Amino acid sequence: MMNGGTRVNRDEIRVFVYGTLLRNEANHRRLKDARLAADQAHVQGALYDTGRGYPSMVLRSDGGAVCGEIYEVDEATLRSLDELEDYYGPNDPRNEYERVKVVAKTNQGDVSVWIYVYAKEPAESDRIVTGDWRGHRRRRES
Repeated sequence: MMNGGTRVNRDEIRVFVYGTLLRNEANHRRLKDARLAADQAHVQGALYDTGRGYPSMVLRSDGGAVCGEIYEVDEATLRSLDELEDYYGPNDPRNEYERVKVVAKTNQGDVSVWIYVYAKEPAESDRIVTGDWRGHRRRRES
């Protein structure tokens, strides 16, 4: 099935989440039909606070580690995530995020995952150096 212009195999739909889709976060309900595949994972990149209640991430080899979780999802859930992330297809100018395949590291080894990365260049002053959205949000709210 085609989704956002990308063919997806049901056995390979693993998504790395790092912000409001994490457990106990605002949009986690979108993963109600998903299976948690790894509760501690990380991807090399840099995490930023958008100032709008959710983070953004860019892939950078010098960025450090962004913490997250990996979920196995069905095609309907992936479409729902595409909608949430304003992803219309590869390189569509309307995209707020691009959906790309990367390798995530877990305590059980490397896993190929889809991830939503920011389609724009964020301000370096908004960087979350810890790579941890939950911790950053808690510190900001206290």
